[in-house]
Amino acid sequence: MEATRPTCEDVFSRETSERIRREFKRLGDLCYLDQTSCALYSDSYIEKSLKDLSSNVYCNPHSSSTVSKHCTDSIDQVRFRILQHFNTDVDEYSVIFTSGATDSIKLLANCFKWKNDENHDDSSCSTSEFVYMEDNHTSILGMRDLVSARGAQVRCLSHQETLATFSQPGERHPERNWPTNSLFAYSAQCNFSGVKYPLSWIEKVHGGLLNDKSNWYCLLDAASCVSTCKLDLSVVQPDFVCISFYKVFGFPTGLGALLVKNKSAGTLEKIYYGGGTVLMALSSVPEHVPRPALHDRFEDGTLNYLSIINLIHGFNSMEDMIGDFTLLMRHCFSLAKYAFYSLLSLHHSNGSSAVKLYADTPYDDDSYQGNIVNFNMLRANGEYIGYAEVLNMANMHGIQLRTGCFCNPGACRRHLNLTTEDVRRHYAAGHVCGDDHDLVDGRPTGSVRISFGAYNTKNDVDRLLHMLETCFVLQPALHRVPDSWEHQSNVLRHKFQTNISKTLF
Repeated sequence: MEATRPTCEDVFSRETSERIRREFKRLGDLCYLDQTSCALYSDSYIEKSLKDLSSNVYCNPHSSSTVSKHCTDSIDQVRFRILQHFNTDVDEYSVIFTSGATDSIKLLANCFKWKNDENHDDSSCSTSEFVYMEDNHTSILGMRDLVSARGAQVRCLSHQETLATFSQPGERHPERNWPTNSLFAYSAQCNFSGVKYPLSWIEKVHGGLLNDKSNWYCLLDAASCVSTCKLDLSVVQPDFVCISFYKVFGFPTGLGALLVKNKSAGTLEKIYYGGGTVLMALSSVPEHVPRPALHDRFEDGTLNYLSIINLIHGFNSMEDMIGDFTLLMRHCFSLAKYAFYSLLSLHHSNGSSAVKLYADTPYDDDSYQGNIVNFNMLRANGEYIGYAEVLNMANMHGIQLRTGCFCNPGACRRHLNLTTEDVRRHYAAGHVCGDDHDLVDGRPTGSVRISFGAYNTKNDVDRLLHMLETCFVLQPALHRVPDSWEHQSNVLRHKFQTNISKTLF
């Protein structure tokens, strides 16, 4: 069917757009479409950070000097601001600083208690399980061997199995103290397709939907989600949330946090202890007394305190720049929707589609679709164009995007319709993560991903579209919506609207 050219909603006011343009004027002619990999820091954020560092003296918070106590107070203010951003407080959650989301996940894998009482009467019928959705970051997959070695059974749920499981009624079972603990891990937003998985799953996990003979806890990987969305922890309460701050503010790198629900802190058991985490330690015998505060026990050694203190300027600069964080979500979704439907309608002169899109939603609702568009280009004869070719051409045109599988092998395999044996065969043929071996036997090993932030505009999308149409589409290009799209969109819409009762973004 003939397409009416897609339109792009202007979410930001003219004043806000101009303010954002000034904050990122250093971009010049560079078109940056890789927000999900790393946000870009604003000029005012860096200026405020430098002014703070040049105007104040900060030192090791483990000292007892006046300057040290000021540093400790500043760190505590940042903890409070982080919790405030997620609409919660110290009564509900604790902030453990880490080097990033991956480090947070690793900490949880090392410290989660899978068993409470070896002599419990119900120990024979209660089993510890680590259940994860296949569409997860590699860092979640990295937990498997560790938790298995510690006695937990590991179970992987495919995309369809997960949707089918959580479509069932989630009635909360009576509170019971089972001898085992179990953990479900999933992403708030898939970093491959940008689909936002339902936050209502958290309550169903707690209710024992996955196994009603264990105490269930939930790890929410929010690294991709919180880059452009605001997670409200007053409405949903996952037990553990991992984040990386560079994905939100662009700076500093190497700093993240594990947010721990205080009521779930008892499931964490730490063996190693470093400087600053104990009240007393004996050198001649293995005896120590840990500090009572959760973050004090788990933050080994001297914190990355200068980076932590600078976060306050990240929050303030973001608030000054865009105001309501919901506007950022709407803005990024608007650009993603415009890009998606523009690519969907792009055809070669012979009528064949020029783009293969990988989507889990029809891009009609920002409550379950984020700021990401994922695709591969097709030749006029239907053959795939390797993602490395697209990347190289984009670089030549000053367009920055990302290619590959984006450290999400499960979502990549599903969307590319690859079997486990296909992936093994690709590896045997020489393809490894992060390389430019983009086609094996004519089939793609990865894809092209674009993602949007506050600094992006419709002009950025148009620039990408012009490059793709000029370099890869047989002219004259045709613009029309495929006849099959109405059915496909209804399938996608039904799949998620029947499973998403509340996403709460």
